[in-house]
Amino acid sequence: MNNIADILINSSKSFPDKVALQKLSDDGSLSKLTYRQLAYKSQILAQKLIELGAAKNMPVALLDKNRPEWPVSYFAIHLTGATFIPIDAKLKALEIKSILQRSGTKILLTTENKLKYLSESLETLADIKTLCVDDILSEIGDSPSDANLEIYSPCNMADISTISFTSGTTGNAKGVMLTHENVISNVTACTKMLECTTRDMFLSLLPLNHMFEQTVGFLLPVHVGASITYLDSLNPKSITRAFNDAGVTLCTIVPAIARLLYKSAVIKIEKLPSWRRKLFWFLNNAASFCEVRRVHLGKFVFSGARKKLGKNLRFFVSGGAALDDEVARFFTGLGIPILQGYGLSETSPVISSNTPKHHRIGSVGKCVKGVEAKIVPMVNTENGTGEIAVRGSNIMAGYFEDHETTEETIKGGWLHTGDIGRIDKKGFIYITGRLKNVIIDSNGKNVFPEEIEAEISKSPLIKEVCVIGLTSTDKNQKIEQIVALVVPNEENITEEDPATINEILRKEVKTICLNLADYKRPKLFGVWPGEFPQSTTLKILKRKVSEQLDTESLMNL
Repeated sequence: MNNIADILINSSKSFPDKVALQKLSDDGSLSKLTYRQLAYKSQILAQKLIELGAAKNMPVALLDKNRPEWPVSYFAIHLTGATFIPIDAKLKALEIKSILQRSGTKILLTTENKLKYLSESLETLADIKTLCVDDILSEIGDSPSDANLEIYSPCNMADISTISFTSGTTGNAKGVMLTHENVISNVTACTKMLECTTRDMFLSLLPLNHMFEQTVGFLLPVHVGASITYLDSLNPKSITRAFNDAGVTLCTIVPAIARLLYKSAVIKIEKLPSWRRKLFWFLNNAASFCEVRRVHLGKFVFSGARKKLGKNLRFFVSGGAALDDEVARFFTGLGIPILQGYGLSETSPVISSNTPKHHRIGSVGKCVKGVEAKIVPMVNTENGTGEIAVRGSNIMAGYFEDHETTEETIKGGWLHTGDIGRIDKKGFIYITGRLKNVIIDSNGKNVFPEEIEAEISKSPLIKEVCVIGLTSTDKNQKIEQIVALVVPNEENITEEDPATINEILRKEVKTICLNLADYKRPKLFGVWPGEFPQSTTLKILKRKVSEQLDTESLMNL
């Protein structure tokens, strides 16, 4: 392959009549697009972009939600040789405008609704041309004509394929520049690790503008000739139906989704008679123990539960944040393992992953082919623990128009991830925290919030938890106090009085944290009103939590 567009061209020749993309509507109907149709529509759209002036290395942005038209637009942009600028469909107008301005976007590919939403912003960006995806695709229908446009990308592996911006309006937003080689090397490496074939059916739930879903949930299945299902809406009923009606075998998720599925299941299990409940957990634990040793007991013992999630489902692939061990063991016991991986946008994005054959709960697996990892020692951390640094063909070209930050991040060919962890003797990577989240206590010890959050989140009374550091002054010395903030799981709390609920949760957190070393235990506690501020991939935004925190509402633990 010479560039990303070749992924589509090769698959359209190898699997012309195979279903590439399909959409499951809320009414249960399926609309399908073969690889031949996908290639043809992408070429038609590419021709329209070229007529607007799209050319090699020109920034062309895509603003759309997850649906079959997104991959068509993606490949159309790459066929012209343009640089792809993905934009989160859930961003506000000012955030979108910021990305368009910073990237120097010349053409925006989007929908009629988004054009109306951005009308005022686009008036001040008069040099940006716009193209409505639906207008073009509705003209050509679903059946390819006899015409063969033969549009091929002029790019090579060293050219910048994508600039992915981390956010819209914040001053420290970074544009991650990825080459065609970065992305293609990661796609091929992940294909081998996850053992994907033409028989697989992926379900796309995560936003396609994020590199995790782009690489693993989109380009990987297209590369191997698998199929992808998109949904009209992401309500629980539609998702549950998709697993069975669409014959889903693989699904990329984030830990927040896994946690919701787990807690929903636990509520139902706890309502069972005592003997059935005890039997379930005994068998689940036994099956989990056997599964990681490649004895697939759970597939037989829990065949009924598996059918409810989807009889063809092989496994989930999780990324974006730490997966709770308890959640991982539960699904592993059912015979539907959640393969936890690890990566950054800067690494295209996958650095490591567990695999169907080599799976260790608590780890993020081994490095994918072509990637190396090492630990950079740090002071005040446990022996063998430090910052994770990686190198390989998936490492970004740099940050867009930010040479200084690029040099700070990539040193001697090694990208310093900002994540703290360790690597065992067999090469499995374990993440223990994030450098920017580290809390330094009064004795100078490093405390990683993720470790505390993992412990507190085990409580059935707690829906979500966020641990942050609150700076205070003690004897003219600035120190950080550990603050534990929680969102109650109202389904498991019978009390209605807010003050009583707060006290129940405070005692719960205090008891749970006795399992932690003294210096890791939170000193302050609070119940968060509503939901924590989150990104579109359901990550809790700690910076916004800190900004919105009402310190007067905090209680001592």
